[in-house]
Amino acid sequence: DDPSPSGIGKPADLSISLKDMDGADVPFSKYKGKILLINFWATWCAPCKAEIPDFVALQTEYANDLQVLGISVDDTAEDVKPYAEQLKMNYPVLLEGDRHKVHEAYGLVGLPTTIIINRDGTTCEQHVGFTRRSTFEDAIKRLL
Repeated sequence: DDPSPSGIGKPADLSISLKDMDGADVPFSKYKGKILLINFWATWCAPCKAEIPDFVALQTEYANDLQVLGISVDDTAEDVKPYAEQLKMNYPVLLEGDRHKVHEAYGLVGLPTTIIINRDGTTCEQHVGFTRRSTFEDAIKRLL
């Protein structure tokens, strides 16, 4: 984990809108007021795949307060759909689309990268590389 990523304590860019696997626009702003956990991942990334069941469990457990967003950085909807179904991803799975804009907004440096944004839209944490569920859960509990 990078202890001092650039966006911590700053407002997250919630003006971004990405397409889901069905081609519908999903504006990040629609989740303002919830804790946002944004996970950047790829189908070829083994640590990414290892984290996804934890995000599924957290989305279920904290459904009233948390919104997980999974952003696939490399694949087409055709590639991602069977993968998302196989892993029973119960949260929006988005396609990166304008890579430059998303990377710039969220300071993406490696995969997986997970960013936690509190209810007021401020970036609280960024984790690069495989991260334990307990780390994410502790962050969520602090923000409840």
